[in-house]
Amino acid sequence: PSLLAMKQEEKLAHSKTLLEKSQAWPGISIGYFNQSIKGWQRSGDTEIFFDGNDRFDGIQVGLSIPLFWNFRANKVNAGKIEEAIAIQHTRSAEEELSIFYTTTLSELNYYRESLSWYKEKGLAGAMTITNDAGKRLENGDIDYMHWVLLMNKSIDIQQHYYETERLYRHALIRIHTLTGNS
Repeated sequence: PSLLAMKQEEKLAHSKTLLEKSQAWPGISIGYFNQSIKGWQRSGDTEIFFDGNDRFDGIQVGLSIPLFWNFRANKVNAGKIEEAIAIQHTRSAEEELSIFYTTTLSELNYYRESLSWYKEKGLAGAMTITNDAGKRLENGDIDYMHWVLLMNKSIDIQQHYYETERLYRHALIRIHTLTGNS
């Protein structure tokens, strides 16, 4: 959406430049009017009453010639500069969005591979650690302190899995936002 707004800014700047160019040329205007008058009106030395049924027509023709050429030329040049700035902003935004998209896509692939590892090996390893630690504590092979350390290791693996899942979903949302998919 922001890129579309910037493209609209480009078009607006271009339209302003064209407007300034068109105002630098002489102009011709032609107008027609049709009106009625009600009441007493003075015409010369006499007063005449008009009841609104009488219609008066007229034509007006005008010619406009710009007197300050430098002023218009400067406004046209300013419009061209504004147009160039708008184009540059759009190009910069396109490049920035392209880099952001590429980076986000790389992150998405990294998190997908990480999740695959956690699902295939990591979570199974955490469950093995949990089960083995419980059995070893029951058999007396390890003390409570070692059991806590092993459980912390298992919980860390699971916590990293959930954090990776969260980051993957966040990257996926950013990709959908950038591409306009929902």
